[in-house]
Amino acid sequence: HRMDRMGGPQTLWKKMAIARVTSIPVRSAWSHRSARRGITTGVRDRTVRLAAARADETGDCLLHEQVRTVGGGRAVPIKSFLCADTGDVEVIMDVSELSEHDGLELHWAVKGPSGSQWSLAPESVRPELTRDFGDGKALRVGPSEEDGSTKFRFVVPKSASQEEGVTGIVGILVSGDEWLHGEDGLGDLEAPVMAPDPKANAVMDRATEEEGKEDGIGLFRRYQLAGELLPEARRGPALAGALLSWLRLSSNRQLRWYSSGNYQGKDMASLQRAFAEGVCACVSDSEIDLLSRHLFRLAMATLPRGGGNGDDIRMGILNILRTHGIREGHRPGIDDAFLAQWHQKLHSSTTADDIKICEAYLHFLHTGNWDDFWDHLWHNGGLSREDLGDMRVGWRNESGITGPGNHMPQMIPDFQHFLWVLKVTHSGADLDTAFEMAKGKVHGDLEWELGDLLQNRDAWWAPGKIVEIREKLQWQWKEPGCPRDVLLLDLSLESFLRTKIEQTDLWSLSDDDVCSIAELVMRSGCISAEDPGLANALRLWQRAMAEEVRWSESWAKAVDSALDYMSITLGRFMDSLVQATQPAADSIGRAAGVPESYLTNFGEEVVRGHPLFALSRVIDRLRQAIRAVIGGSEWDVISLPAGGEVKGRITVVSLAEVQGKELGNPPRVIFSNELGGLEDIPGGVEAILTGSTVDILSHIAIRARSQGVLLASCSDPGKWEATRDALSEGTAVKVSQDAMAGSLVLQEVPEAELCAPRAGGQAAIPELELRRPTGHEAWVLSPDKCDRSSVGGKSFNLGTLRRVCEDLPGVITPHSVSLPFGSFERALAANGEEAVERLSGALARVAGAEGSPETVREELEAAREVVMRLDIPSDLSSALCSVELGQATGRDVVEGELWHAVKRVWASKWTERAYLSRKALGIPDADLSMAVLLMDLVPADYAFVLHTANPVTGNESEVFGEIVLGLGEALVGNEPGRALTFAYDKTSGSVEILRLPSKPVVYLAPDPPGVIARSDSNGEDLEGFAGAGLYDSVATSGSVARTADYSAEPLVWDHGFQKELCERLARVGLGVEAECGAPQDIEGCLSGGEVYLLQSRNQVLPPQVVKQNV
Repeated sequence: HRMDRMGGPQTLWKKMAIARVTSIPVRSAWSHRSARRGITTGVRDRTVRLAAARADETGDCLLHEQVRTVGGGRAVPIKSFLCADTGDVEVIMDVSELSEHDGLELHWAVKGPSGSQWSLAPESVRPELTRDFGDGKALRVGPSEEDGSTKFRFVVPKSASQEEGVTGIVGILVSGDEWLHGEDGLGDLEAPVMAPDPKANAVMDRATEEEGKEDGIGLFRRYQLAGELLPEARRGPALAGALLSWLRLSSNRQLRWYSSGNYQGKDMASLQRAFAEGVCACVSDSEIDLLSRHLFRLAMATLPRGGGNGDDIRMGILNILRTHGIREGHRPGIDDAFLAQWHQKLHSSTTADDIKICEAYLHFLHTGNWDDFWDHLWHNGGLSREDLGDMRVGWRNESGITGPGNHMPQMIPDFQHFLWVLKVTHSGADLDTAFEMAKGKVHGDLEWELGDLLQNRDAWWAPGKIVEIREKLQWQWKEPGCPRDVLLLDLSLESFLRTKIEQTDLWSLSDDDVCSIAELVMRSGCISAEDPGLANALRLWQRAMAEEVRWSESWAKAVDSALDYMSITLGRFMDSLVQATQPAADSIGRAAGVPESYLTNFGEEVVRGHPLFALSRVIDRLRQAIRAVIGGSEWDVISLPAGGEVKGRITVVSLAEVQGKELGNPPRVIFSNELGGLEDIPGGVEAILTGSTVDILSHIAIRARSQGVLLASCSDPGKWEATRDALSEGTAVKVSQDAMAGSLVLQEVPEAELCAPRAGGQAAIPELELRRPTGHEAWVLSPDKCDRSSVGGKSFNLGTLRRVCEDLPGVITPHSVSLPFGSFERALAANGEEAVERLSGALARVAGAEGSPETVREELEAAREVVMRLDIPSDLSSALCSVELGQATGRDVVEGELWHAVKRVWASKWTERAYLSRKALGIPDADLSMAVLLMDLVPADYAFVLHTANPVTGNESEVFGEIVLGLGEALVGNEPGRALTFAYDKTSGSVEILRLPSKPVVYLAPDPPGVIARSDSNGEDLEGFAGAGLYDSVATSGSVARTADYSAEPLVWDHGFQKELCERLARVGLGVEAECGAPQDIEGCLSGGEVYLLQSRNQVLPPQVVKQNV
């Protein structure tokens, strides 16, 4: 049971019955496997139709549907249904394709009790004629014949799940003495009997449980479990990321490889092959999301290929020993401690380590010096004496592998062949081995091109050829059913390209050559990642490279925009990998006793190990070349927190010296001469400025973005020293970015303005007094009825904007109405005394919770919940239905989406940020009143903000403007990247384009666009305080986020369009300023060639600004 705060307690079973959803679709996995094995899809199509028909006829919920392959590619459809009436779950396994197997039975158990994977089923779950297998866990049962089909059928009562913890049926088909294991790399046959928890991470939880056991698990068992969990890992990035984290911890030897259990080489070879094929199938499965498929690709790079004849390993070493008269077991011969020990390992626990051991042994056979074995093993294989000493596996092997070995060079040819046998099973993305394994499997002339590349791998043209081959090869490994060797070959080519790029001295190349390298790396990265942002970054870069005239100022501005776009999208993509992998790495690693220092940097190491990491160095190189042309800022702003500015006391100290310390209150702005890139950010730090280069994908950059800390580096030593020395230690400053120049602005502020850092409390700052509104008796006001006492500045100023529009052709304001001050209080009262008391109680507890941020947070949430549960008063509903406002004309819409949007605006009064801001300003909660402006949402092509006086310098002789694609959400919400920024000289009428747009995300209006409810409080536009953005604006239908494509965008490439648009908007701004009689802050948009003015307010001009010459 869980408590539904909106509707009281409800059982999970009832929720599942109501939802009627299919929990785990696996259609593509079936079609891929069946296409590879030539299996007819008739069985699956029939079972899906029957399942759908059953759900329609009975109302039962299809919980799970999957088709597995066993017994030589035979299909076994598995389904589980939830009975809507009883809550019981029925599981059906159709084994009709296995009719030729005599004596077919299911060796089965249940999952779930006490977290177990195989438990003895309760009596209530056992079908008739079930018999006990005798091991205390498993049972056996035969199938039944039903209408020409052969099926296993189970009914799991609701009580078995709720009271005894049964979560699924698990089993293996057997025919006499033959075990018919799954052939698809997905482990045992399994059917869940509960809908999956969308927040649960079964992969992480199971891996954590197994790795945390006292004796741990070895590599063989790890691959078994990972194969069983592969269907779960398909469900999304968090689960696929958990699988990657688990395998990466293992491949980096942070998890043990060897356990007390032994196995034969053929078993490991078969297991590795099945698992690798299963992961490979996930990489090409179009029904899995793009990020998860990429995570599976990264997981594939950690795996051996598997396959081959695993018995060749066991028998191969035996044949060598016998051929050369080496003693083995009780068979007499030459004593060789190393071969005796290694033979035991190969016989019972062969792994990829054996490739490195064999290579080191061959090196010893050539030199004759046993110390050379250990040197080669460490420097080429990363294995130490201690590592081999821990390989205490096999029969009566208590000392591991210690040696020494006898020098018998006559064995060199035999061990060279044996090395190849090992590579057939255990090698992964090694280029030469991958090429050999993929021979005969690649299409067309690619095999010849690959051979030519390997023979000329050091040629200057090799990097370009690698990308050409990969662009052709991708159409194979992205196709369902592709052999795993083709994917491993592509992985090895990608890795080799990164090596070639990192070996290149970028500073010795011409700027044009480095531009070409950037394109190569991006082309290669987009083959693997299939990320829309990276794909658009590549298109934008290729458009810039196609320009006939390079290295002009206008071209350099476009390239600067492209580099910014590339940098942001690369950072976002890498951040998504960290978010998908770090939580699971922490959980699994801690359970297994992995050092905390390793886990802290795990996500960063995933990033640094990614092939696209090489692009960050190329970006840094090109930025300096571009800035030499456009004369841009020497500052790189790597992380800019929400709000775009921070305040703190200057502290000059190396960040490395304050690691592990809590700097406390007041907040700090750190000036650190050097950054190594691996530092953590102490609590209390709001900004870090440094004179050293910071990689956009470094540990500290990732941490800064995740913690919301401003991070910027200065590339010019002289400018850095001037900035650092201009303001003394301990000075209170505000740090922000100058959007016009891209530089940093450092403004000295009173000490009282320093609010506490995130970890502490609030400091006092000068109090402000709000004008008390009088409200209005009407629920809804048209624009001509709005006055200062009844609405906020947004609604009131629309009257001014309408007068401006009368004199400017092609300039209009959207249709709008307003809910005046007092509307919320009236709606609250209309919902009864209980609602009033609940809100006042929550606010009283907020006021009494000084020093307890968590209590404040909880009670503010409770206050917002009261607002969101309000019913719309009938007279307000009627009033809204009577006005013409976009699509919000029907009562269903008014009382649905529109009312929800209005409540969200009202509730935003009690967000944590708004509450703390009012508290810092000394504004009593009751003094803040919230009107709501309801306005048609314009389907904008472009959005803009105009300041009719320079917002940084206060210069009233120029207009400063910013323009973005789509809605203004990307602009006012401080979305990473830059807008097109321009300055318009009021005297000469000239326009200067300062920066071109680079924001990677564009927000678009839905179709139909609907209505936007905008906050319109009496506390947003005060003299000396611009409170805009503290309170929410909510669109009834939301907005649609898309990845911006600037490759053909006139805002970037059409200079005439840029100038004409900026001049037009500047003239609109001057008209509004003239009507209002003061500098204005104006928001608007363009749609279909018309300019829409959305709001205007008196501009809050800054005091004297202390600005560095940067």
